[in-house]
Amino acid sequence: MMQRWIAQMNPRERKLALTVGGLLFLLINFALWSALFGMSASARSQYAEQRNLREGARVAVVEHNSGRCPRRRGHGAAAPPAALESR
Repeated sequence: MMQRWIAQMNPRERKLALTVGGLLFLLINFALWSALFGMSASARSQYAEQRNLREGARVAVVEHNSGRCPRRRGHGAAAPPAALESR
């Protein structure tokens, strides 16, 4: 059926149909690749956020264990609350 339809076209119509078909193919291809690269960029940014969060947590644990943590008092023993100190 397609061959008969193409055979009935004159050369100018065939060229126009090929051009329109090629442009549609390129447009659809461009849309698909853009979507794929957009998803890839989103996944990379989410991965970077998680990696930075894990690195921050790792640094906090290392500081806490080394005694450089500003909230840590003494040698690992928690400071008594102010209400207990006054008794």
